[in-house]
Amino acid sequence: EAHHVLDGDPATMWTPSWGDPVEKWWLEIDLGRAVIAEELRLVFAPERPPFTEFRVYTSTGEQRYPGTSVKALLYEAVYQTRGPNEEQVLALQFGEEDRFGRPLTGRVFQFIKIVFERKVESAAIADVEVTALGQNIAPGTVARGGGATSGQLSSPVNIFDGLMWTWWKMTNMGTNWLQG
Repeated sequence: EAHHVLDGDPATMWTPSWGDPVEKWWLEIDLGRAVIAEELRLVFAPERPPFTEFRVYTSTGEQRYPGTSVKALLYEAVYQTRGPNEEQVLALQFGEEDRFGRPLTGRVFQFIKIVFERKVESAAIADVEVTALGQNIAPGTVARGGGATSGQLSSPVNIFDGLMWTWWKMTNMGTNWLQG
């Protein structure tokens, strides 16, 4: 029932299996592509108690142990409850500054993981909402009939897939830079 947190309907929700140990009380969400998120909102089910203790993590999709057979994502913590949560809606703002103190907007991620740390009977989460900066129109370019070409043997089509862990490798082997 995890997909209910993405349907935008407050009447549908995800609840853990009450008999499971709390170690199994987690959600992992794949947004399908990387976004620059300005806000991440957890909306707990109305007329039910909210989860009181939990952590929220995000990931760009980068592998935790690259080059190995272990397929685990590298997650970064973005929120942890410091006391019992009583809010029905938790909004995480992702306003940051660059190294010069200039404001930046957003946090780049594709995956969200919510780990609940305390059992709360009848608690449920209705929605997870992500407000993203702009709209990335690059994913779907090939499906819409667009594309890209290059002077290389390989195709740069991976730069349009919206996935941060795929890429296009360009080399300058054999290029005579003196002739343009």
